[in-house]
Amino acid sequence: MTSTGDRFFDRLRELQPDVDLVVLPPIEPDERPVADQLTIETSAEATATTAADLLTAADLAATRTWDRWQRTREGLHTHRTRVRVERDDEEDAAAAFAAVGAAILQWGWQLRPIDAPKPWMVADGGRMHVDVAVERDHVVVTVTSAPLQLPGRPT
Repeated sequence: MTSTGDRFFDRLRELQPDVDLVVLPPIEPDERPVADQLTIETSAEATATTAADLLTAADLAATRTWDRWQRTREGLHTHRTRVRVERDDEEDAAAAFAAVGAAILQWGWQLRPIDAPKPWMVADGGRMHVDVAVERDHVVVTVTSAPLQLPGRPT
């Protein structure tokens, strides 16, 4: 039996020799430089603009919008703009979902449907990621920026 370098896991291996235990190395800290204020503001503006442009291309209007920074792991944050598009019923929401998908494809982004109980797709456009889902009578579009190392807590 080999040592994991951790007393807890070494003892667990001792007590449960028939259990295969894999201990992964710790995640190395990200070596990205800390983003300056202009980069932070530009990233936030880009997610909001991308979401608005996507809805415009799909001939839709947002009924509610959220913007926030989200921590992805120690020191790294992404900016997310989430928009909700209310529709009259589920059928109309499905049509709006298809219109967003068509707009994403027209932009030349890679679009991938997700196998889920409800309609859901994701797209990558290089430095942006888009997530689109149908929730009963509305569509939710989330645009996420590339991760940035921020100098402190996001505001």
